[in-house]
Amino acid sequence: MVQKRLTLCERLQYARIEECPQCECQRIQAYADRYPVFSFSARCPKCGTPDLRVRRTLDHIDPLYRNPISLIQKYLGAAVLYCVDCRLQFYDLRPRRGRRRL
Repeated sequence: MVQKRLTLCERLQYARIEECPQCECQRIQAYADRYPVFSFSARCPKCGTPDLRVRRTLDHIDPLYRNPISLIQKYLGAAVLYCVDCRLQFYDLRPRRGRRRL
């Protein structure tokens, strides 16, 4: 796969486009995949995975994501989400894909 040179319109839509030189198929990487802030569903801010679990209270062993936007969401009544892959806790108001309780 070789990274394609993006036009101005493609730069606004996509983070990256890769093309296969043999079969000319394309693999498109959207901004939501690269930057979890731009997605419509909750994703881990560190690794970007949508596999999240809901916690009732904070676990004082696992780290808490201390972003000002995440802390503002705490005061707006957001749930505590937990990333299974990187063990990060954070607050997020966006809907989750797979809802699981711990």
